[in-house]
Amino acid sequence: MTWYPTTAFQVKRAAVQAISALLPDVQVTYGHPGRSVAAEWVCIGDVSWASDGYASLGDRQKEERYSISLTVDVQISGGTFEAAEARAADLMAAIALYFRSSPFMAFGRRTEISVEMDSASAYDYPNGRAVLFTGALAVVSRL
Repeated sequence: MTWYPTTAFQVKRAAVQAISALLPDVQVTYGHPGRSVAAEWVCIGDVSWASDGYASLGDRQKEERYSISLTVDVQISGGTFEAAEARAADLMAAIALYFRSSPFMAFGRRTEISVEMDSASAYDYPNGRAVLFTGALAVVSRL
């Protein structure tokens, strides 16, 4: 059996697949898609480890803590900021509920994932209004 120094990239790939299945009409990407952003878009992005992100659980196991950036962007042609914000909040809530009710296994061990909100920004774009929510998938996993 191969030992892996982190579960982060396996969890990130699984999060993209799960959110893609959960929200089939929304563009879900592994990192920023560049200029090809759909009207509704979810990005699973950067991984950040806390400096105290590892806790020893004996000789062979460690608990790992990290976050994976989560971005939800909604653009509504001719719509209002309130409508864009409501739709972005619905998408973020669906993601949070999914991870709260669906335990994930990484390398045969339970991994806990929760959604943490960071900010919400409203902006104009050429055809209407948009809202960008940022947050993170907070992950606790055992190695």
